[in-house]
Amino acid sequence: MDVLQWIALVLVAGLLLLAAVALALLGRRRRLQHAGGFELCLRLVDSTGWSGGWVFGVGRFRGDRLDWYRTFSLALSPKRSLHRDQIGVRGRRELTEREHNELPSDHLVLEWSVDAGVLEASMTRGSATAFLSWVESAPPETYF
Repeated sequence: MDVLQWIALVLVAGLLLLAAVALALLGRRRRLQHAGGFELCLRLVDSTGWSGGWVFGVGRFRGDRLDWYRTFSLALSPKRSLHRDQIGVRGRRELTEREHNELPSDHLVLEWSVDAGVLEASMTRGSATAFLSWVESAPPETYF
């Protein structure tokens, strides 16, 4: 094989690998959302009030736990898992002008206080209603 054939072979292999990763990400996201997941973008707010960038993900309720999976990750386990008791809703607001360019336009932002500090969460209005109901509801009691 000459050099051009090797280059072509490497390029084709790279494109096939890239396509396989894209399909794996798409399949993972579809599986998470099909099993009751919803779009949930998060960003951490530090003690000075500065916020990092938004990180896109999928949230899933699991009993008394909210599991959050990064969108652009192949990990099977959640990146963050928060118990219902760890989350306090501090406020709710519409997207700022800048956030309209960064997030889906049908999202709103909830500010959470969590053990690690303050998180901002962006989600659709329907998901926010479901989330607020979940946070405010009492955990089921078990009788022996």
